[in-house]
Formats: sequence, structure tokens, C-alpha cells
Amino acid sequence: MFMDDDDVAQSDEISVFMQVALHTGADILTCSMERFSGTEPPSVDQPPRNIQVFLGPAVAAGAFRNVFGPANALVRRSALHSLGGFSEDYGVGFEDWEFFARAALQGFHLESIPRRLFWYRMSPRGMSASTDPNAARLRVMQPYLQAAPAPLRDLLLYAHGTYHTWQCGAALPFSHTHPQTPQAFVDDYWQSASWRSTRIFRNIFSRFRGRPKEARPIVHTTAEAWEVVNRMQQSISWNITGPFRALRRLLRRHRWPLYAFVLVAAYFGRPLATPIYVRAGLTEFGYCQHCLRRARRLGRCKAPALWP
Repeated sequence: MFMDDDDVAQSDEISVFMQVALHTGADILTCSMERFSGTEPPSVDQPPRNIQVFLGPAVAAGAFRNVFGPANALVRRSALHSLGGFSEDYGVGFEDWEFFARAALQGFHLESIPRRLFWYRMSPRGMSASTDPNAARLRVMQPYLQAAPAPLRDLLLYAHGTYHTWQCGAALPFSHTHPQTPQAFVDDYWQSASWRSTRIFRNIFSRFRGRPKEARPIVHTTAEAWEVVNRMQQSISWNITGPFRALRRLLRRHRWPLYAFVLVAAYFGRPLATPIYVRAGLTEFGYCQHCLRRARRLGRCKAPALWP
């Protein structure tokens, strides 16, 4: 029985594994899993939210994604000895994926139970998040390269690399500010003003429901990134802040009404040009320093001391 030290097993995990092993006679058994994050153990009473189900012995699909199962698996002792155990590449992940691919290619009986038997912890310090993804994928390809004829090995590498190039960024929106990786794409939403301003209310709601505080989502592929972003965009807190985002886009496109308002109000010294209105309207869009210097040159600004 193999299991990562930071995952959490369900109470019936071992008994279900044994029942299926006796019924199927499989050499290797994997199972479905539910993802969670944070340092606290997941609550048994909370409804499942992020479940991943694996296909099992799909050898062709396993060259591109781990469809065999997670590291949480039951392996027959004789099969483990025949396969030579896990390969030892220090600091490189996907050893479970590579082991299952090697077993399936050599004809061992592998099955995946379509039932979640444990919780998989998503952590920024985890193995899959802290190792080189390219080296890990090349590790997975070793069993396929050994089983394929020599003339087809370059084709396998090309197909594998093309698929993961698309998965890791080609389908994401282009950004001029940073290389758009799946994690950066999620972080743009996670660190946005709309999401941060309502975070305290989501944490309070989660506390009343017995759930841990929300943690930064960790993703590795484009599909996972889009899944996280879609959940955020469909949430109540994101829809509540929608009018503010629309107003912000409107003011960014049409700057002249706000600019004219500040200049006219500062020139005539009207109370409308209070620091609250000016600061709230201009600091967000980067005009405060320019408009302040213009208003001070006119000599009619009423409250310059409250500005930075």
C-alpha cells in the first residue's frame, strides 16, 4: 500500500481496496481522489467539490496525461518486485505515473476504482509544484520510448511536447506584463481587487460551514487553470463586484470627463473637489499625481495637504 505523507485517507480506503483486489485479481489498484488545500484536515461532512476520476489502463492516453491513477495505490508484492519498484530520479516528480505506465506496457493488470478513497492535498511546497515539469514529463516518456521502435521514438517525443506546450500556455489569454503560464493566469484573478475585496466575507461564510480559509489555488495545466477561473467567475462574490469592474473599464476608456471634473472643481474651489472624491476616482487609474500638479499650478486646490 502506497500513500503520500500529506494526503488524508478515508475510513474505508483499505477495506475497499482489498474487496476490489479479491474480486478483480488486479496487480495494481488505484482510485479516485478529492483535492483540498490548507494545513487543516478536510471535513468529512462537507460535500465533495473537486473530484478527479482516472481511466485506468489506457496506455495510449497515458503518454500525455496520468490516466492511470495517483500515488495512493495498492500493488501486489510480486508485481512490484518484477517491475523493479519505482525508478530513482532525485528531485524529479511523476514517479507514480512512470511506474504505472511501465506496468501497463508490460502487461500487468491495472484497474482504477471510480470512487474517491482519499483527499489529495494541493500545496505550493509539494513535489509536483516544486520540481521541473519538463524533466518530470521526460521521465514519464521513458517506458514508452523503451517499448516503441527506434524510428518512432522522435514522433512520440514530438507528440508529447506538442500536447504539453498547448496545455501549459498556448490556450491562455496573452499578457504583456509577464509570461502567461497557467499559474500566472489564475494568480491574476486571485490577486485582483474584485476577489481580494470580498475574501473576508467568503472566509467568514466558510468558517460558519466548518470549512478552512481559502488558499491560493495551485494549478499545473491550462485545463486546471480554466477550471479554477470559471469557478471564480461563477461565484456570487465575483458577480457582486461586476458593476465596479464595468465602471472601472468605462473610466479607463473615457478619461476626459474625470480629468475635466478635477480641473474645473480645483479652479473654482468648489466643495465638490474634496479629497474623497478625487482620491477615490483618480488613485485607482493613475491620474492623481498629474491632476494634483495641474491643480496646484492653478493655485486653487483647497486641500493639498491630504494628498501624498
